Amino acid sequence: MKKVIFLIVLIIATTLVYDKADAQRRRVRRKFRKERRQDRRRVVRRANRRRNRRIVRRCFRRSRLVYRVRPARRRVAVLPTGHIVLTHRTRRYYYHRGLFYRPLDGRYVVVAAPPGIRIRTLPVGYYTVVAGPATYYYYQGMYYTRVTTGNETAYEVTKPPTGAVVPNLPEDASKVAIDEQDLYEYDSTLYKKVVEEDIEKYEVYGEIDDSVEEED
Repeated sequence: MKKVIFLIVLIIATTLVYDKADAQRRRVRRKFRKERRQDRRRVVRRANRRRNRRIVRRCFRRSRLVYRVRPARRRVAVLPTGHIVLTHRTRRYYYHRGLFYRPLDGRYVVVAAPPGIRIRTLPVGYYTVVAGPATYYYYQGMYYTRVTTGNETAYEVTKPPTGAVVPNLPEDASKVAIDEQDLYEYDSTLYKKVVEEDIEKYEVYGEIDDSVEEED
């Protein structure tokens, strides 16, 4: 009799343990399916945001900007060791580790590189940006695209792609306001601060173009 009772208790206990484990597995599966659906929605929303960014292009006159913070330009008395000399449209630039320099008042000032100038290798710490069908390489306000001539590969400075999102801006980017909206400007490109996955980044918002007519 005792054996029968023991077997009955063992069966009930086993059944309860199995039912509990099965319920736990069902909860885990439901949670996994829910997270997967949320991830899919995030991907769709992110893709929609990127698609919307690509079709937005804003041009503003410089007279519409109100400068809130305009940092001093970075200057050095002596060019860094190991710099190289680049010539673009008869103008000479000095390049070192992702920064371009020009002479000014007996010193050298960090400047934005002109579109079309090329370097052989990307600077350490560059950031890959995908905008539309193209891939760009970003570093300190400069955007590069890969170009191949014969057997040689180089990286050419290009204009910022509309809607591109980058992790940082150069330290001498200006804080500005236009239409009472706080933005940032570097090399006539406007950026607005955005938050992606709880991280602050900067999105190309528009450009300053003195050739456009004043908007109403």
